[in-house]
Amino acid sequence: MKDATNYILSEFFRVLNGAITYESVPVKVFAIEQDEADTDNLFVRLYAAYTTEFNTKTSFGSKVYINLEVVNRLTGGERTEYKVNDVANSISELILPAPSTTALADNADFQLVNVKSGGPSTNFNERSNTALIVRKIITFEVIVNQL
Repeated sequence: MKDATNYILSEFFRVLNGAITYESVPVKVFAIEQDEADTDNLFVRLYAAYTTEFNTKTSFGSKVYINLEVVNRLTGGERTEYKVNDVANSISELILPAPSTTALADNADFQLVNVKSGGPSTNFNERSNTALIVRKIITFEVIVNQL
């Protein structure tokens, strides 16, 4: 049985990278962590939460949970969650553009069976020495079969 995690992470990155904007400004997507040299205050982190086997009698399968964390560092007077909520909505619309459809694609090793929102999103805030950091985590559940 093959691990589908890298395939699914790659598909999310392919769909989202360069496609998310806020007020016509591109929002960068990073795998795991923002580049140290990058100073953007609004960005998205993409990472796998966990994977479980989802086998049937006739095929190997996986259920992969992907987290997307929208981060906004607020250094001025703004103190709202508007930006992270708007970006999270954009992500959901890109990944699931209509009922029963997804922008993710099959590859030579895996066939998508189902993609859905993985449950409620979580908002939380933390304060650093220089900024208020507002975050929203959204989760997607992706079921695939190995070909």
